[in-house]
Amino acid sequence: MLLFTALGQYWDTQNPHTEEAYWQVTRAKSAPFFGATLYVGAMMGGADATSAGKLGELGELYGEMIQIHDDLNDAMAVPASVDWLQGRFPLPILFAEVVPHPDQARFRHLRRQVEQADALVEAQDILIRCGAVSYAIDQLLQRHRQATALRPQLHLAQPRVIDQVLEGVIEPVQKLLHQIRTQHQV
Repeated sequence: MLLFTALGQYWDTQNPHTEEAYWQVTRAKSAPFFGATLYVGAMMGGADATSAGKLGELGELYGEMIQIHDDLNDAMAVPASVDWLQGRFPLPILFAEVVPHPDQARFRHLRRQVEQADALVEAQDILIRCGAVSYAIDQLLQRHRQATALRPQLHLAQPRVIDQVLEGVIEPVQKLLHQIRTQHQV
């Protein structure tokens, strides 16, 4: 776990410029830490190897969810987060940079000026309009569904604890989607 996480951290310092490289970093940096944590916790708690392995898988998905969640927060932070200021590529910013969309040239221009509040607001608006935020939310929801599907296979004495952990990372997305649904019903 430490070696994979360290390797992922190193790759992250190289500021991956492709989606493939982004997921490679995420799977190396975030997933092993949470996977090993749940696996070791399960083994120390007396779980059998199969159950501990399933908890490890769930932990890896959770690690990816945490990374995506963090990337969304960083991309939408006001004032501009370090990722914006240092030219980093969290998932939504990477999407807006590499996936063709009508505002791509404008986004790239604004990205160099995000220390100015109006440039940041416009760049973040482009993240929403071009589908970057939606894509990141979709990736988060996909992993949540995978982790939720694994949960019944775990045969936990207190399954609600894992449910709460998973819900904690997805709750802001659920609140946002609820707000959107409510606005469109009016």
